[in-house]
Amino acid sequence: MIFIALLGFLAIIFSILYIIVHFIKKIKDKQRILSKKIFYTALLGGFSLFIVGVAFADTDELAQINELEKQNQSLSDENDTLKLENKELKSKITDYKNEKEELETKGIEFEKKIESLEEKKKSLEDEKNTLEEKVDELNNKNADLDNKVAKLTETNTNLDE
Repeated sequence: MIFIALLGFLAIIFSILYIIVHFIKKIKDKQRILSKKIFYTALLGGFSLFIVGVAFADTDELAQINELEKQNQSLSDENDTLKLENKELKSKITDYKNEKEELETKGIEFEKKIESLEEKKKSLEDEKNTLEEKVDELNNKNADLDNKVAKLTETNTNLDE
């Protein structure tokens, strides 16, 4: 439609140039008459084409503007939802960071407990080993004493006979 408006504009310019040329030639030839068919047809046709072209160009542009406004509205709605989602995700991130820090402190506490329990386990194993050695010594002593008792009972039975 802009093409029609451009044709109208060119027809108006043609009619203006036609009248200027006519007046320039009329200065030399006083009897010269303006061709009203050419002038008024070009002028009125140009105005009508220009008006029609501009009117339809406005409706085309208005339709484009409406379409762009709809797209803009949908994009702004999508932007708002994405902003809300972004805020939610940021709050989740901070929650997860806090939870991570809590778990790290609990992990450190558990590692300390594990170390202390391993030390207790080691000390209990050492104590167990020493007690087993003492049990072995006492078993050996017990066996020696049993041997002595057996020898003494044998010698005692030999003496009684």
